[in-house]
Order: sequence, then structure tokens, then C-alpha cells
Amino acid sequence: MAELTENELESYAQKILNDYDLKNPSILFKNNINISVVDAYKIQSIVTNLRTKRGEKVVGYKIGSISKQTQKKYGFSHPAWGRLWESELHTNGVELDKKDYSNPAMEAEFGIILNRDLEPNQINYEYLLDSIDTIHPIIEIHNKVFYGKEPYGAEHISNNAINAGVVCGTGVNKPNINEITDLKLIYDKEKIDSWTKKNGLMICCQR
Repeated sequence: MAELTENELESYAQKILNDYDLKNPSILFKNNINISVVDAYKIQSIVTNLRTKRGEKVVGYKIGSISKQTQKKYGFSHPAWGRLWESELHTNGVELDKKDYSNPAMEAEFGIILNRDLEPNQINYEYLLDSIDTIHPIIEIHNKVFYGKEPYGAEHISNNAINAGVVCGTGVNKPNINEITDLKLIYDKEKIDSWTKKNGLMICCQR
């Protein structure tokens, strides 16, 4: 697959951002464009620069597609990541309007706030544990829309790993490393899904 030119990358990024602003994401992929995962991350970065230049602020990162099954579905062999934006970071109790999203989907997650920037050359298990400030229950919001051809990996990543915001609950101090917990997603007072002994997927919110 040929790499996109700089002009193509910038054009696609501007189109993706325009459609996102109009709450109608991913229209670009209706044209069956062919983008590599590498170029998809480049597009995501250009969109990030565009949003930053107009005054928006990145406050953290979302990590998803942890399971091999999900990775296979999207056509890559690693987890996917996207940015979290200050304007899309909501606190517990917020009321959000469904019309502000496109085919909204939700996932219950855990998020962490770090007490420092991570130094890549120091990464190990104990260092990561010591870097955790608080852990939070999270509801991640997705614009679950795909218009391109399967697998949807490049489309998924170009659209910021389809993240459309998070609701961040009250945090707790770092628990004992052997502690596990249960997690439930409740919508309109109805339990949508639940997990027992949850200790995995996290969204990372950097202070």
C-alpha cells in the first residue's frame, strides 16, 4: 500500500475534523479510500495539531483493542490508542445529549491519573505502580460509525480510536496490587453489562 502524500494527509485530516465538528464523523471513508494504519496515526496526529491550534487541550490517552480478537477484527496486531480532550472530559453526574453523538456506544472502563510523566527508559512494573496517583471508574463514549471497507483498523484510528469523550467518576488512591473489583455499566437505571474480577483495560488521564 502506497503511503499518502503530505497534502493527502492534511486534506484527509481536515475533512475528518470538519465532519467530527458537524457530529457526523467518518464521512470521508464512504469514498472507500485506502489508508494504512501508519498513515491513520499520522492523520490522527494532524487532527490533534489542528485542534490544539484552535485552543483545545489534550489531557490524556485512551488505550483500546487490548484483546487479540478485537485486534484481528480491526486488522492490526497491537492495541490502539487515541487522545482524550479536555472539552470532552466530563465529571460524574453530567447530563449529555444523544444528538451530540453519532450512533453513541458506551463502555465501562477504569482510568488512571498519573502523578508524573513516564520516562520510557525506566519502565517496569514497580515504576508504573509508583506513577499512579488515583484510579477512576470511567464511561467511555464512542461514535460507533464505520463507512469504509473491513477491516476497520485505519478508519478506527483515524477517528481517534472512535473516542468521543469520557465521564470520569470520583477517584480512589492506588489500591493494593492484589486487589480486584467488579464493574457495571448502568444506562437509564438498567444494567447493560457487568464484569467480575476486573483488573485490566484502562484509560490513562494525565495530570
